[in-house]
Amino acid sequence: MAKIESSPRKFTKICKLGEPKQNATKEPSESDLTEILAALNNYNFSTRTELHDGNPLYKYPDFTDSQFAQCHETARKYAEENENLKVVSGYIVEFETDTNRAILTSHSVVRDIENNTLWELMGSLYSIDKKFIEHSPEIKGHNLVATP
Repeated sequence: MAKIESSPRKFTKICKLGEPKQNATKEPSESDLTEILAALNNYNFSTRTELHDGNPLYKYPDFTDSQFAQCHETARKYAEENENLKVVSGYIVEFETDTNRAILTSHSVVRDIENNTLWELMGSLYSIDKKFIEHSPEIKGHNLVATP
């Protein structure tokens, strides 16, 4: 994970935001939330590279439109089709300056285990300019909010 300069804001609380998404897995424990909060406050963000359609590097899986709209399913299918890809779960982080909150949206990408590149598969929805925090692969589909 790349570490970038510290943020002037420190978050002290983190909790679930809204209802879990369809097909959500286990809820984050207090320990998980503490780890995610620490990563947020330490700016332990991972750099993603967008994987464009028609790339020559990986086999493109077969999808239905509804499957492709879900990042967790998309990442899983890419990893099944390409033995050098591994699913990486985490959160897209968006800082709200007007409310001084951080919104963490559950998200999955894939990592090429040969060259350690983290590939963003849903670039049209989740710009690579947005921050990404990696976390336990057992936790998917639970959005969070962090506050000072």
